[in-house]
Amino acid sequence: MPGFNEIPSEILQQIFAYVQKSAKYKKSWMVQYQLVCKRWNQVARTYLYSLIDLCSDETMERFLHCMKNSSAGHLTRIIYLNTGYRKYETTELYINELVEACPNIERVKGTVKNYDSWRTIITAASKHWPHIKELINPFDFTEHHNYLDCYNTLISLFRHSLTHVYLPPEHPSAPIMKELCQRLPEFSNLTHLTIDKMEIFWSLIDYDEIIQLCPNLTSLSVNSKTYYSDVGSRIPTTLEILSTQPHISQPSESGIGILRLSPF
Repeated sequence: MPGFNEIPSEILQQIFAYVQKSAKYKKSWMVQYQLVCKRWNQVARTYLYSLIDLCSDETMERFLHCMKNSSAGHLTRIIYLNTGYRKYETTELYINELVEACPNIERVKGTVKNYDSWRTIITAASKHWPHIKELINPFDFTEHHNYLDCYNTLISLFRHSLTHVYLPPEHPSAPIMKELCQRLPEFSNLTHLTIDKMEIFWSLIDYDEIIQLCPNLTSLSVNSKTYYSDVGSRIPTTLEILSTQPHISQPSESGIGILRLSPF
């Protein structure tokens, strides 16, 4: 039986993926795993830098400073941003440095506080991250009159790589929704749709035509404006959403997770 320093990297990847699911998991564990041996170092380093949470000015500055003398940012695939930074100019400066430090980003998640910061992030993505699969939710600042036009234009640039798309807080019959949704068949890798800030009096059946435009869809998430305890029996059911997706063959119990309901 091989020693711990001879475990194949494929097995180590499975072990580390399992470890990360532990409720007690800390990133410091991966740091310690890097010290075991060269083989462990390579795999642990990949996991350690694959997801970076840049939740504050201090964290962002510290990360960017470390990356000036390291190529570890090339391993990063997912970043969480919180653009509650002091000034818009600061956000722009951070993002310009970030795209150089982390050229292989695939998913941008987190919270955006204003339209200008969001546009800076997405514009940078369009120029530097060609394989983007998921973009940060833009519908937290709908008071800006250009937000949807900008969103439609920018996500169309990634129509062959995006796997996740957010639908705006508009009824499917609204002209701006129709404009966005008529492009959905062009999104060849789209597997996840999120309906953002859905009004409780809208029906999921209203989204039937939209769902049919996404033949590879595996997940539909609904973020409601209303807490479910306030609406009682009007909560849409999993059965309703499964019945609107005839392109999914032989739905089974394992497919029940296709609908996720979240109060906004």
